Amino acid sequence: MNLVQELIAKQRELNPVLLYLRGTPDAPGDALTARFVDALRATGVPFAHVDIDTDSELALALQAASGDDAFPQLYIGGEYAGPPEVVVEKLREKGFREKLLRAVDRARIPASEPPHVDL
Repeated sequence: MNLVQELIAKQRELNPVLLYLRGTPDAPGDALTARFVDALRATGVPFAHVDIDTDSELALALQAASGDDAFPQLYIGGEYAGPPEVVVEKLREKGFREKLLRAVDRARIPASEPPHVDL
């Protein structure tokens, strides 16, 4: 694994909902990214983001890993969510929002520590 792949793996590990995009959520680089960010924000689910325009090597590594050359790319629980044109529509579905929330909730409880239950 090279340094860029290690960086991507670490970013996915640390961020249950992660968006790789052109620009930033407040200044999207294109119309599709703007629609995508609006739909993601409408879910109310917190997400991290990485601007791929600042690192072409990162963008190329993401394209190779996902098999998709389109951006934005959303990762949920470390897994690629799919092509942006499809995901932007899924973001409007209640079931997809629940999937995002589950990823965030899982990230809050370390796997090695079972949750404490008072009896």
